Amino acid sequence: MNHKLVTDKQLQYIFNVVIIPRIEYRSQLTFISEDKCRSLTVPYRTLFKHKLNIGKCAPNALIQTRLLYNFRNLYDVKLQAIFSNLTIQLNNSGLLWRTMRIQVYQLQSDLFLHKCPLEYWLFDWSQPFHNSFNALLSVLPSLHLSFSLDHSWMNDIQGGLFPISSVLSSAQYIKAVPSRQNLMFIDQLISQNGLYMIKWPNQHMSNPKLNNSIPKWFKQLESIITHDFTKSRKLISCWIIPSQPPIFNNSIFFNNVSVPFGSWCFHWSSTHNQLIVGKVLKYLNDNILIEYWSFFPLSMHVSPSSQPFLVSRYLGCLINDHCISHSAYFPQHIRSPCVISCKQDVLLKLPSFTQQGPNLKITASSFQLFDLSKYHALFNLLSSKRLEPVLSTPAVPASFTSHPIFQFIHSNLCHD
Repeated sequence: MNHKLVTDKQLQYIFNVVIIPRIEYRSQLTFISEDKCRSLTVPYRTLFKHKLNIGKCAPNALIQTRLLYNFRNLYDVKLQAIFSNLTIQLNNSGLLWRTMRIQVYQLQSDLFLHKCPLEYWLFDWSQPFHNSFNALLSVLPSLHLSFSLDHSWMNDIQGGLFPISSVLSSAQYIKAVPSRQNLMFIDQLISQNGLYMIKWPNQHMSNPKLNNSIPKWFKQLESIITHDFTKSRKLISCWIIPSQPPIFNNSIFFNNVSVPFGSWCFHWSSTHNQLIVGKVLKYLNDNILIEYWSFFPLSMHVSPSSQPFLVSRYLGCLINDHCISHSAYFPQHIRSPCVISCKQDVLLKLPSFTQQGPNLKITASSFQLFDLSKYHALFNLLSSKRLEPVLSTPAVPASFTSHPIFQFIHSNLCHD
């Protein structure tokens, strides 16, 4: 139309009534970014300014103001149309409402969010969302628009205090896709006592489906919630969570009636109040004789929580039981340097380890095995006793009864 004899009013009519509605109709299911909308309308704006004999560098506000030509903004028209259509779908009471509900819940499942996307959306317009619904949710905060939802749309997932999506950046969270790892909360990466961040290889004890390679988003979380994960796995105070009952993997239990000789095991000793790791020497009815192996630190400047868990045969120690002296209990009738006994019901199997010369390298961290073994021993201790009804309230401190482990054990015993 460069050489057509048309007036400014005719050009305005063609743009506002013909071109804009046609683009809007043909792109109903496609979200067009603001930069793309601007580039699409540049040729027509230049032509319009040329017909008015003004420079193409003149401000667009001259032709977009309502006081003059009221040129419609393609990006504003697209946003208004998509938002209006979405509002109609959300407020519909028929089949349209059901399909929209499925789409919203599917989006929550794909992004592994702990709340409904209409209520909880942390991604901005810079994310490459090709779906118009996802892209609209990303630009709504910049326009100061939001949804007011009733209770039927709420789909809150419980199970943690700190969602991973609220800690990582939106770009890194999209790349990480933690849903493939079945991880939604940081609480799933923290030890049972709530004080340490578990190493990635140790996550297999509670989630065997995890990949062996350490993902980048996990390394970033380590730098965020710990002071220095190369020296200690202890959490920063603001990330510490209450204690929670541990998750046991079936691979750490001895399923046989008798514990095989030479099996590597661990348990919590109530007598010595410490973690015992060792090798099975003898199975005597309900008692197990164990050769104790102690922790072998590689550095005195690094916390044991951040060091490889190496154990070695201990040449004499204070926990050695001198009453166990019969030569028939030991291989080749040679007594081991440090031997103790324990009950079979508190014994657990080491899940993963490798032999490194005279030492044994255990995949799990020492604090992780300590929490598992102590909880298992206390649970068996309380389960073995019959609770009889009492008329008066037992004198137990409130700080003890409010502990999650006590509540979990007490609730299980009361249901027996």
